[in-house]
Amino acid sequence: MQRIDDISWLGLGLGESKKFTLLDYGRLDRVITEMGDPANQYPTLCVYMGGRSKDACLRRLYPNNNIKRHASTAEIKLRYDIDSLNTTRPVLFTDGDLKCMPSAYPSTNGRPKLERSISWDASSAEKALYIIWARLVFLFADVICVFANDFGDLLDVAGFLLECLSLQAPSSLPSAVRPRVIIVLEARLDGEQEDIQNVEHFYCKLHKDGPNLREYFSAVHLIRLESSHLSENARYERLRALIMGQLDDMCTVREDHRALFSATHLGALFRLAFQHTAEGICRPFDFVKATRAQDEVPSTLSRSLAHYLEIGANAGLRYEELATSISSALLMDHYIPGMLALEPRSIFQTLYRPAVRDALHILGWYQPGKTIEELVGVVECRLVDQFELLDRTGQSSLEFRREQLRASSGRICQIRSNKICLVCLFRVAQHRLDCGHTLCDLCAQLFGTPAPDIEYNFTIDACLCCLYQRPLVIDVLPPTMNPTVLAIDGGGVRGVIPLEFLILVQESLGCCPLQDLIDLAVGTSSGGLSILGLFNMQWGVKKCADVFDRMARRIFHERRSSTLARASQAMFGSHSFLGTVHKWLLWLLYDSCYDGRVFDLALKEVYTINNRIFDSLLLEASSTRYSKTKVGVVATSIARETRSFVFGNFNGTETAAEDCGYEIVRPVETGSEPFVWEAARATAAAPFFFPPADIRGIGSFQDGGLRDNLAADIARRLCRQIWPSRKHPARLLSMGTGVTARGSDRPPHFRHVFQDGFLRRGFDAWMSSMDTESKWLEMIGQLEDIYKEDYLRLNIPLRDMPSAIDTVEVMEEYRNLVTISPGSARMAREAATALLVSRFYFVLETLPEDTVTPFWCYGAIRCKGRAKQGH
Repeated sequence: MQRIDDISWLGLGLGESKKFTLLDYGRLDRVITEMGDPANQYPTLCVYMGGRSKDACLRRLYPNNNIKRHASTAEIKLRYDIDSLNTTRPVLFTDGDLKCMPSAYPSTNGRPKLERSISWDASSAEKALYIIWARLVFLFADVICVFANDFGDLLDVAGFLLECLSLQAPSSLPSAVRPRVIIVLEARLDGEQEDIQNVEHFYCKLHKDGPNLREYFSAVHLIRLESSHLSENARYERLRALIMGQLDDMCTVREDHRALFSATHLGALFRLAFQHTAEGICRPFDFVKATRAQDEVPSTLSRSLAHYLEIGANAGLRYEELATSISSALLMDHYIPGMLALEPRSIFQTLYRPAVRDALHILGWYQPGKTIEELVGVVECRLVDQFELLDRTGQSSLEFRREQLRASSGRICQIRSNKICLVCLFRVAQHRLDCGHTLCDLCAQLFGTPAPDIEYNFTIDACLCCLYQRPLVIDVLPPTMNPTVLAIDGGGVRGVIPLEFLILVQESLGCCPLQDLIDLAVGTSSGGLSILGLFNMQWGVKKCADVFDRMARRIFHERRSSTLARASQAMFGSHSFLGTVHKWLLWLLYDSCYDGRVFDLALKEVYTINNRIFDSLLLEASSTRYSKTKVGVVATSIARETRSFVFGNFNGTETAAEDCGYEIVRPVETGSEPFVWEAARATAAAPFFFPPADIRGIGSFQDGGLRDNLAADIARRLCRQIWPSRKHPARLLSMGTGVTARGSDRPPHFRHVFQDGFLRRGFDAWMSSMDTESKWLEMIGQLEDIYKEDYLRLNIPLRDMPSAIDTVEVMEEYRNLVTISPGSARMAREAATALLVSRFYFVLETLPEDTVTPFWCYGAIRCKGRAKQGH
């Protein structure tokens, strides 16, 4: 039995609401997979429209295809010329007519691969099919052959072409690459003179009613088949030559206008055009924007460029120098390997011109003798010149950007910023080299050397901006891996509780350091002090616990006092009003009951005085710097409307920062970047106990627990801001500082102003906020059930123990609560196991052929971590 090939490509269906749907049977994708090298093959597409005359023509034009073997009831079919399939220019041809009988699913064609409801109004199936031909198929066509005999006469063909014109041009490409139309007429009968008048009426109708014909079709040709007394092959020889000649010409024109698509590009662009056509027919399909459908230009680009221009001008660089740097960054952003190399002016005008113009407007940039548009034109001209240089040399845009930065390093080395990546200018800065220049995660991967034994670990050997040679090793989160988060709540001396839990976790982890398993660490108040010690100082957990213990005993050693206060207490008693009034007045005068200078000195000694929060790590006995875990500590402003601020070694994407309830501290001047000890001082500046932390050039801050003592909540929000594509962490380990015993639900009666006054009530209300267990349960209740098991909590009841934040005498009892409590060791083991499991991630190796659920994915499971020697 002879094999029948299914050539169904596009069709019309009826949805459940009896509304037309656009169907794609996946024929184009199947044809592309049959090609030998689709990335380097550039197919042409020829359209044949008609009925019997068209079918007879196809059998003669493609004799080796065995046209009769192909079967389909779909409205639009797709085939390929067998003889050219594995050449550099395979010929694809599609055929059909304007007749349509839509149904739920045409049984002979199988279930469509894609089905999209049509959002525009179509009065009939024939009208809808008209639009599909004109707005979708013709979008990629090089030659359109219309068989006049199958349409009726030439005036009917003219009507069809004018109907296409009424829909406006479907493409944003130059008019020169619009399809060419060939109208095929039957041979004259013997003795019949050519109907010149009919042809004149045809052209007259086209040019009278369609003056903008070339905006839709680049040319219109008429050809008459040879006399029927010749052989069938001879009758179609002139038509074959004309079609092949037009296809060759179109290929040349497309090359000249940089609109020649590889088979890979054709498949990807068609899928986007299919969706675009279903959604609407008022706007032309923008090929430039389609190339960035999966990687749109960030909406924050104008602000990034404005910042770069500002710091560049402050560093003394001329606009022309900055324009050259910006244009090479734009070039690197768009012309990535495998990208369709469309004409650079259209790329700039469509994607980047608005951002460059807005950047200049934001700054109010003024240059004598030049308008804003002329300044924008400077960047455009630089981009075009650089692209032409790339085209001549065959150099990649990545290498061109590297060379451009090196060549201008003598000037741009003066530019510093902790806000944007100084390599790509598009993304926020995430890593800082020792010279002070910054780069993002993507540039670390593009310009760094991958480690042989650690996944997504890259080394930058020398700065691209100043050529300073001191290696920076950067850890990057793999694209298919969700981050692991550690969050430690605040609680004063009760901060020993989470540290004791972490000691148990580290014991379960064995030789694997806790720091290697965490992608984001966030702490509030005392939790912030622990986070900075563990990750900024890279202390082991036990050392961190020892340092915390010594520092707590030092800063809470003695409350402020004076000779007069001590005399009053001796005379009137330490608990009497007259005995305590001088003490309270002293605390009120200094805005704290403990000496802030003692706290400052202790923090400087512990966290060192010159280590800034955005600096990379310098480990002991190593000249190499490291950028590893992202670390953040939370503080609260002293403004009337308090707001949370995060001091961290990272930046968040601005698009994800709206209404997040906090602000990441990042000064414009890199020299104003806070020191680690200042961030520690800000997060732990508990009201009443310590005065606010004043950080020069930034502001004054108080304890982060005033607004966000549940570090897990703000860590979850930070996670989405740093990695917007990851909606949930792989694991989030939350560490509490003890659950206080619940008091009586019955409200007490007011006793007197000194015992129940507003100061005492406000202080008690703030102290109660340290117990974050209820907030944790509320947060978990808001999660979908599928994600709840990824959120872990280690906490313990305090029973009847004191809960004040400065009771250093009970710190040992807090630690004992953890060690003797049943279940603590088990919870620590479970947490350690969860952290280890979270380091595994899946890497897709081949895309699934069909996405109809359920479907199979093929890939590999990898581990983010250092490989053991000898394994």
